[in-house]
Amino acid sequence: MKVFDPVKQVLTYIAALCLSASLFAQTESGSYSFQDSVRLVLENTKATDAITIGAAFNTAWGSLGPDQQQVIKAQAKLMKKKGFKLRPHLVNYYGAIAAAVTIENADPSKLSGFFSVADKVLAENNPVQANLYFQLSRDFFEQHALNYEKAFKLMVKDGNYNFQYLEPPPPDTTQTYNYDTPVDTTAYNRPAWQQEIFQPEILGPVITFDQVSLNFITAYDSASLNNTKGTFSLRDKLFVGEGGRFDWSAAGLSPDSVYYDLNKYNFKTNQPYLKAEQGRLTYIGKIPGNVPGVFEFRSINHKTPQAASYPRFKSYEANINLAGLDSLNMKYTGGFGLQGASANSNTVNNDLATIEIFGEATKRFKAVAASFGFKDSVIVSPQARVIIFHQNDSIIHPAMELRYEFTKQRIILNKEKSSQRKAPFSSSFFQVEFTADRLVWNLKSDSIRMWVQGSGKVAPMIIESNDFYDPEGYRELRGQGFNFHPLALVVNKANELGTNDYYVFDLVQEGRSLAVARMAADFLFQRGMIDYDARTGRIHVKDKAINFIQSVKGFSDYDNLKIHSLTDTVSNAYISFKDGRMNVYGVEEFNVSDSLNVVIKPDSSRITFLQNRDIKFNGTINAGNFEISGRDFTLKYDSFFINMNHIDSIRFYVTEKNGTRRRVNNSMVGADSTAQAASGMQASSNKTSGTLFINRPDNKSGKEKIPNYPRLDATAGGVIYFDRSEVLNGAYDRSVFFVVPPFKLDSLNDADPGSINFEGTFISSGMLPAFKEKLHTMPDKSLGFTHTVPASGYQLFQGDGKLYGGLSLDNAGIRAAGKIDYLAATVESRDFIFYPDSVVGRGSVGEIREKLYGSVYFPQVKLNDYRLKWLPKQDKMNIKNMKEPFSLYQNTATLDGNLIVSKNGVGGDGRLSTRGSELRSKEMSFSAKEFNARHAA
Repeated sequence: MKVFDPVKQVLTYIAALCLSASLFAQTESGSYSFQDSVRLVLENTKATDAITIGAAFNTAWGSLGPDQQQVIKAQAKLMKKKGFKLRPHLVNYYGAIAAAVTIENADPSKLSGFFSVADKVLAENNPVQANLYFQLSRDFFEQHALNYEKAFKLMVKDGNYNFQYLEPPPPDTTQTYNYDTPVDTTAYNRPAWQQEIFQPEILGPVITFDQVSLNFITAYDSASLNNTKGTFSLRDKLFVGEGGRFDWSAAGLSPDSVYYDLNKYNFKTNQPYLKAEQGRLTYIGKIPGNVPGVFEFRSINHKTPQAASYPRFKSYEANINLAGLDSLNMKYTGGFGLQGASANSNTVNNDLATIEIFGEATKRFKAVAASFGFKDSVIVSPQARVIIFHQNDSIIHPAMELRYEFTKQRIILNKEKSSQRKAPFSSSFFQVEFTADRLVWNLKSDSIRMWVQGSGKVAPMIIESNDFYDPEGYRELRGQGFNFHPLALVVNKANELGTNDYYVFDLVQEGRSLAVARMAADFLFQRGMIDYDARTGRIHVKDKAINFIQSVKGFSDYDNLKIHSLTDTVSNAYISFKDGRMNVYGVEEFNVSDSLNVVIKPDSSRITFLQNRDIKFNGTINAGNFEISGRDFTLKYDSFFINMNHIDSIRFYVTEKNGTRRRVNNSMVGADSTAQAASGMQASSNKTSGTLFINRPDNKSGKEKIPNYPRLDATAGGVIYFDRSEVLNGAYDRSVFFVVPPFKLDSLNDADPGSINFEGTFISSGMLPAFKEKLHTMPDKSLGFTHTVPASGYQLFQGDGKLYGGLSLDNAGIRAAGKIDYLAATVESRDFIFYPDSVVGRGSVGEIREKLYGSVYFPQVKLNDYRLKWLPKQDKMNIKNMKEPFSLYQNTATLDGNLIVSKNGVGGDGRLSTRGSELRSKEMSFSAKEFNARHAA
């Protein structure tokens, strides 16, 4: 392995210089030629580069004129005298000369220019500066390049050049300034692209080009600036130029269609970077004419021309017409830029651009952004303020990622990544704010669907009334890291200034820096309390923020309307502009009034927003101790009541002694025509089953305690059926019910259903005649009644039976205490139980009277301690003794068994004892004076 010895290397260079000096002497005496001495010196370095240059210089020497040869000898001698080193100084010097002759084929005038400039360089510059001149000249002659490195090559094509040495101009001692002369301000008022460009001053050695093309070559690009002119500084590696054209072929676009014509420019030649502040872009088929703007090229890593992000362009003005957009019912106002092949709306001053989309007669959508991207059939923006027009109202979000597929007529909005992504949408039509991560608007069907990412699990879509307030929300708006309350700060400042519009700088004061003020503004912007433009610092305090503070102080009414949507099977919400509705899915329940305990639980977890927070739904309303279920309900927000078109049921809750709430078994349902007819109640002409008045419209917060609310006005009345399994083990069907005519109930939140009486009519499927009574909560927590039978009695089962005494109804069923007359029989009991086809009970007193009933004689029977089962539809009253036998015929006979009373008389079975005799039979018949027994034993 060869080890580099720096000491040995230095000694070698010294020896070489000594040899060169001796060779100069020998040349003068005629022993060696100058060119041979140079070749030998360079060969003795053993360096391949130097050896090659020595040979080339030796070859080139003969092509040089005598005057030029003498110049070279003189300059070599001067360099020796000034202590220039063989490497790199002399190597680069001889290398430049050799390449100029053998590679560049420079004519004598250009070589003379090189030598003339070299004289100046050697006279006025240090060795380092001189070596840079020789090195850059050598690269230029060898490679025809202004920079030639592995990473970056700046090649010269078709260049007509000259070497010059530029001296600073002598001071002008003749110019004077007249202070009375008015200043010409015309230049200052010109647009930026018309302002004079001041180029850097170049002094020292240069190459001037009357016409040249520059080729920027890296591992990723080969891009050209064609037909320009300029000056290349061999001291500063700086090119100062004017004119020329740079096309977009490096980005895969046609050089004849997309190009930038430069004005004055300058750039460092050792970097693949070029920027021009003045010039005009031509993009045939995209923009009309040519557009003034700023050009920029930088060669950076990319795999294909289509993936290139350079060249770039930004227009100065934001009034560019883009071809083809107007024909799509769309208006574009903004600038034009290019980033590689990708077109955008970028301008030099970062002006905002606007896209507006129109329907047949109205504006439908507007987006404002610092940058739009234009593709073949898509317009995109990483962050845009969007406005969706809804009749005379709008839905607004300050910052969403936009994708407009104009051939499909579809707008897609996605949550972007800045802090503004947390800000809600605001709808003036629905008067709500809502969160959404994704929104898709099909313009053809005129409908919008909205999603929240992860909504099916933990992240709900939140819909909040513009007048929503709760104390916890105010505490959350305190934020973290602030020694003040941000919301109170911005609202108080608005009150102080007398305007809702001011700047973040107005919030700065002693102890509160601009950075902290910006943080507070951004925090409130994310929560939808203010509009805030971070670029300009402008703040607009929303009415919502002012109302929030007013609510904190108790000066303003507010509501509790905040709805959460959690769903993973469908979109969270769907807006139909045609119907003016927003369907929201995944809503389990939501509060309408916290203070009055009014909660809505929609069926199928679905509700529909109408204009100004009106909400349609099917489902259940919990209002204090009452639970109302039904269909086609509408919360009328302004009037603050719920219109209930079809009440399916009203349930009631009672409070136990231990404080727990228990639901009453029975429920009230809507009265249908059958129930109304059976009870004799006229059919209601109202379109609704009832109305729940939640609170006074100006007291939605409930901060003022007003009696009588919530209030239920059941305009269609209701029906309580007793077909539940809890009632006598399900003995009754829906033909047994209690009809309540239209009624009103006040103070549902405080009312105890146990003290409420519903006046109405009881219908028992013919067991009893219809009668009026008051339905109320019974001790077993069911809805029922106790009823006194009129003295004239009630006809039973629309037949020959009659009841006297009292009735009750609860979970034990229809019960009676009293007596029943049927034909010639009278039975008494403390607990007759009524079934749809029978009456059962146990009695201690009763009789069958000796009587002619029709054509049938009934016997006299005394009844004691018996069990009764009366089957009126079968014309059978079965009576069975329990202990003592029945006494017949004035105590002359007894029966231990059953008696059957019917219109055919009295029959029976069992053991009959009379006057010392006894018989048994299953078929006995009794008349007033005699009896018969078949198959007696």
